[in-house]
Amino acid sequence: MKLPKYAVDNIQFTTIIFIVLLILGLNSFFSMPRTEDPPVNGNACTVVVIYPGANPKDLEQLIADPIEDGINELDEIKKIKTELRDGLCFMNIYFDNRANSEKVYDKVTEKLNNLKNDLPEDIYDMLWFPWESTDTKVFTLAMISDSVPYCSMEEYSENLKKALNRIKSIKKVDVDGYPKQTINILMDMEKMAGMNIDFTDVIKAIQSENQNIPGGGVIIGGNRFSIQTSGSYKDIEGIRNTIVSSYLGRLIYLKNIAKIEQGYEDEKYKARHNGHRAIFVSATQKDGFNIFDTFDQIYLVVDEFKSTLDPNVHMEYVLDQSIGVSHRINQFLLNLLEGIILVGIVIIFAIGIRSSLIIMTAIPLSIIVGLFFVDISGYGLQQISIGGLVLALGLLVDNSIVVVENVDRFKKSGLGSRESAIKGASQVGWPVISSTVTTILAFIPILMIEGVAGDFVRSLPTTVIYVLAASLLISLTLSPLLSSSLLSKGKSQRESRLQKLLNKIINGSYQNTLNYVLVRRKRVLFVTLLIFIGAIFLFSFGITKSFFPKAEKPEFLININAATGSSLDNTNDIAKEIETYLDTLPEIKSYSTAVGHGFPKVYYNQGESSFDPSLAVIYVEVNNYHPKRLEAVVNKIRKHYANYSGAKIEVKEFEQGAPVDAPITLRVTGKNLNILQKIASDIADTTMNTVGAVNVNNQLDKSQTDIKVNINKDKALQLGIPLSIIDYAIRTAVNGNPISDYRDKNGKQFDIILRQDFHKNVHVNIFKKIWIKSLSGRMIPLNEVTNLEFDNSPALITRYNKERCAAILSDVKKGYSANAVTQTILDKLENYKYPEGYRLIVEGDTEQMKESFGSMGIAAIIALIAIFAVLVLQFKSLLQPLIIYSAIPLAVIGSFVALYITGNYFSFTAFIGLTSLIGIVINNSIILVDYTNLLVRKEKHKIIDAVIKAGKIRFTPIILTTLTTIGGLLPLTLTGGPIWAPLGWTIIGGLAFSTFLTLIIVPILYSIFTK
Repeated sequence: MKLPKYAVDNIQFTTIIFIVLLILGLNSFFSMPRTEDPPVNGNACTVVVIYPGANPKDLEQLIADPIEDGINELDEIKKIKTELRDGLCFMNIYFDNRANSEKVYDKVTEKLNNLKNDLPEDIYDMLWFPWESTDTKVFTLAMISDSVPYCSMEEYSENLKKALNRIKSIKKVDVDGYPKQTINILMDMEKMAGMNIDFTDVIKAIQSENQNIPGGGVIIGGNRFSIQTSGSYKDIEGIRNTIVSSYLGRLIYLKNIAKIEQGYEDEKYKARHNGHRAIFVSATQKDGFNIFDTFDQIYLVVDEFKSTLDPNVHMEYVLDQSIGVSHRINQFLLNLLEGIILVGIVIIFAIGIRSSLIIMTAIPLSIIVGLFFVDISGYGLQQISIGGLVLALGLLVDNSIVVVENVDRFKKSGLGSRESAIKGASQVGWPVISSTVTTILAFIPILMIEGVAGDFVRSLPTTVIYVLAASLLISLTLSPLLSSSLLSKGKSQRESRLQKLLNKIINGSYQNTLNYVLVRRKRVLFVTLLIFIGAIFLFSFGITKSFFPKAEKPEFLININAATGSSLDNTNDIAKEIETYLDTLPEIKSYSTAVGHGFPKVYYNQGESSFDPSLAVIYVEVNNYHPKRLEAVVNKIRKHYANYSGAKIEVKEFEQGAPVDAPITLRVTGKNLNILQKIASDIADTTMNTVGAVNVNNQLDKSQTDIKVNINKDKALQLGIPLSIIDYAIRTAVNGNPISDYRDKNGKQFDIILRQDFHKNVHVNIFKKIWIKSLSGRMIPLNEVTNLEFDNSPALITRYNKERCAAILSDVKKGYSANAVTQTILDKLENYKYPEGYRLIVEGDTEQMKESFGSMGIAAIIALIAIFAVLVLQFKSLLQPLIIYSAIPLAVIGSFVALYITGNYFSFTAFIGLTSLIGIVINNSIILVDYTNLLVRKEKHKIIDAVIKAGKIRFTPIILTTLTTIGGLLPLTLTGGPIWAPLGWTIIGGLAFSTFLTLIIVPILYSIFTK
């Protein structure tokens, strides 16, 4: 190993290299993007088709079938889930995890553009967009006023939107919660029928009058002049004076047969903040920007804008993500600082001040250099990457501890400072490289996790790998360089109390223990095997398995699903009742309500529902956040509305991890809706009677009663009335149709809506007022060719991979595992007899666990083989790597025991901790086996004497590396909550137990299998 010698002999060059790396790292630290959660690629897209007037069955035939058939032709499509409700087709298309999501989305876009020709021409809108975590709102403002008209509120909000859009880092600004202004033409169809005027005559008249046709140009005297025609409508009076037809020799103007007024569309979205009428202004941030820089500009824009508002309008922040990001990052940085302090204390007390200064130099330098490479890899500072720094903290000093301890040992033998530094670092150079490489290889499986879960945690192994690589470089260059200067020749630092204690243990208890177990090797191995089997049993039956835990945020959602067919006003009344109850709870800080629509997306894996008059969502923020207090208020609200009649009230906390419909999601596929409803009802009852399940939602438990218009086709054809005209007439008269647009003098554009003049809640006799013109020009009343009847139909049809399905969704109470509750439900359904052609599909957390753990398990096996290959290369043996691997089952014992004692779940992060532990624990074995080989092969010690001496000499660095790793992780473990505590305890428990047993078991195995 020549690198330490080169570094010591070229002090100036080595110093300059690290100064440059330090500057680059510091620049990255201050310029890196800062967010709460890492950006994730959703690996999916959503297609929305709006087709007013179409019921779910019509949408299934006309929209869902052709789109699903076309999209399913693409090889990279994993699954398609579709929801069909009145007038709306909502389709989620999931891509294969191994596919390039951007390229697949381009293929989907091309396919959808081609499929447009196969869809009905009169669909209102069709749009699609990819899933991106950057679509999460970084802030939401409520513009509040109970008295200022919506038109003024809209103007204010649109002006604010323009100002915010000028901020470079803002991706998109949305304004929600107000009805759009329109020009409403309310026809008197009975009067029109008397004048032989049809609604199509009105449409033709308005569209022909409201055109901008270029008049061309003429040349006069060598100059060219453009000719301006009359153009589109200049004012509303022009619309009123539109000539529609003539009757009895008189011109009939539009104002003679209809009311023309400037108003609003039918209200379909009501927004409130703390009970007061509001409009929501929310924005998303572009990827790669610092959220604090963004908010500095947002605050300036908003503060300046407030001065332009009417005194009766005020604004409040509903969501300010910078506050959460600041709290989260500061907490993690505090954990990092606390870990550094603990590691420093251990090193100083164990090694002494001079040696500890050399080792402590590696901590900030490794972190800062590592951050430079994290930055150029495209990752920012957020909870996962900082968690990686904390995890790496205890590992990065291991290399320097081993190097400095060995240098100090040579110095004590009488060598000069330079010779001690070079020889000490060179002797352990290859073992240090091997141990670092094996640790890095252990983190490779985490890099290979597929899907959203992989995107979410990928910055953690990336950070750890870069920091460990930096620490390796420092330990083989800077550490020996500093040792040659700070550790004087022939002088030893006075032993600290910890050193004396360790030496006493080494020469007393540890040596006696080794002498005892080496005589009883088989018995000790047998007992160890029994303990390992017991740990596996404990894992199988005593430890709860989970996927991702609660997000531990000081907010939650209340979802209100009113009875099928509920009007917006009825749903609004229910929401107001809940708001009144929230006002009585002192724990509530604020709440914001969206009626008829989902709340803006405030969390990265939360969806946003589209328009639905039976839906309302209340976003609630609590005071003085604490997990137990939040749990108490959530349970209090759930209990209060557990048996609420007329609506299903769900209190939903935010959860970490990939977006799923619900932690427990069960789907039954089949053809017949009635059979699906029966099966879904049985499964829903089973789920509701399972302890731990909460907010159980059977999506097929709703049906609706429709007014079905039966057309007498034969009679309609005899009278010369096209069937399409009948459908169009009904939709225009009842719902209204946008037929053109009008732009006022300020440039604001309004839809011109044509509809019949009646109140939306009048009797069904309104159909008698609809008249249609036949091809012969005769006016025919609608009821002459149609009759009405009430018809029961599903309010919602859901499909899974082109099949109809029923979905049963459920959340999980705190303290219960989604996987365990799901398994309990499946056990209860084990003997359920499904009709032929019907099958049960399990999704939710269970599916995510299988996908993520499955891909991670394969990667872990590959990593173990790669680590084994590295060890074979170093030790030139097949048996000795197996001896080193003995540390892995020893670590598993400690991990499972630690999780059981602390009451933590074996979650996704615990699995990451267990995978990380593979590389961490075998480092101790590598150091121990490598030095034993040196004693046996070069110094010709007998094997028993060699294993005892190697254990005693390597006892201190092994114990110190364990203590520093535990010290670095302890603050995050104790304060990191349900996402980080399982990871921390897995590593701490496994490392502590394996360190103790490694110092005993490895010598035993070495003495048995080495000749």
